[in-house]
Amino acid sequence: MSHEHTPFELLRQHQLIQDALDQSTTPGADLLDATHAAWRAGYDLGYAAGQMAASIDLARSWLLDLAHDAERLAVGEATRRHGRGWAAAIERQARLPQTAPVGLRAVGGP
Repeated sequence: MSHEHTPFELLRQHQLIQDALDQSTTPGADLLDATHAAWRAGYDLGYAAGQMAASIDLARSWLLDLAHDAERLAVGEATRRHGRGWAAAIERQARLPQTAPVGLRAVGGP
């Protein structure tokens, strides 16, 4: 089984293995093969979930760094063009939660 499978595909594979185990009447090699396949499906599912979590964490970190860079650029440009008062207003806006009403996020002059 490849590590490129989505978690949904792995869940489906696990269900197929479980169904085979439930229908198996011959103990021994078939059970051992099915048990190994089930273990492998679980391993692959965990691996895929770990990759997904790592990707989400990486994307979150990247977006946060990008937001900080954009904030520094906006504050620097506002300071250069309009003076410190405008830069302070932009800093306040950048630090407001994005759930704040739109009117509260509007940037005004000093």
